Amino acid sequence: MELFQKQIMLEKDKCSRKNSLNILIKTIFILVCCNCVFANSINEKEHLINYINNLKNFSANFIQSDGTNVEEGVIYIGTDRIKVDYINPTKITITLDNDKAMFINHDLKEVQYFDPRDSSAGIFLDIFQNTLFFYESLVKIENQTVLLKKQSKDDNENYILEVLFEKNPYILRKIMLDYDDFNIFLSLSNHNYNNILEKKFFSMANPFLKN
Repeated sequence: MELFQKQIMLEKDKCSRKNSLNILIKTIFILVCCNCVFANSINEKEHLINYINNLKNFSANFIQSDGTNVEEGVIYIGTDRIKVDYINPTKITITLDNDKAMFINHDLKEVQYFDPRDSSAGIFLDIFQNTLFFYESLVKIENQTVLLKKQSKDDNENYILEVLFEKNPYILRKIMLDYDDFNIFLSLSNHNYNNILEKKFFSMANPFLKN
């Protein structure tokens, strides 16, 4: 009887050690997988930030929607400024600098100047001009796309930003911005990385004033 009990105890001990070993192996596997995913996310983010920071003398066609209206145009990224030409349905030009912006309605021949940081335009400046902007963003990798997501909710800013890229090679495809409950969705195409955009192309002088 004692011998039988000892055998049972030995079998239980073997089974317990086997289960512990299996749990340890599974835990190590999960940790390794998590670390790999985390490392891949960090690498993707670094590559995407580098891609965005190198978008100088760049242009792309876009279709913009706010859920009700649809507009078409071209966005130009310079070294220090951004220019957006809306072509359809209304011809409008917006030129952005870090502390100044110009709005032109060509049909009405109206020009207005404003502080871009008081509107959603400030977020677009950060996307293309602020090299540190995306370092605190989240990364979602899915098949052949990568999504950068950044969110801010405080007294000064309230927004959710998502930027979608194709992979291999990286191509900026979509910008989705929810800014103070105002939604903007941009879909980009016809990317041009070899523009020659001179400084006067981004001029903020009133084009309707005679010299």
